[in-house]
Amino acid sequence: MINPKKLAQLARKWQRVKIATKDDDRCCTISPIAGRGHCTVYTVDGSRFEVPLAYLRSVVFSELLRMAAEEFGFTGNGRITLPCDAAVV
Repeated sequence: MINPKKLAQLARKWQRVKIATKDDDRCCTISPIAGRGHCTVYTVDGSRFEVPLAYLRSVVFSELLRMAAEEFGFTGNGRITLPCDAAVV
């Protein structure tokens, strides 16, 4: 399990990256199917994100998935909801 302090530091780092790339319009397309090499996840506030499959190997993202499994469970027939709001992702 990742240290909560380390998780908070990494979340802040992701926020800085998100702000730096805020003008990038590629993230704003809406499609019912994730693009090639991506998976779709949702946040608790309902925001939808396409995450590159390479992120699944990162410690932070795997910790978010573990927390999601504990909080919401994985039923296999629904969408993956991360236990955070869109500002973190």
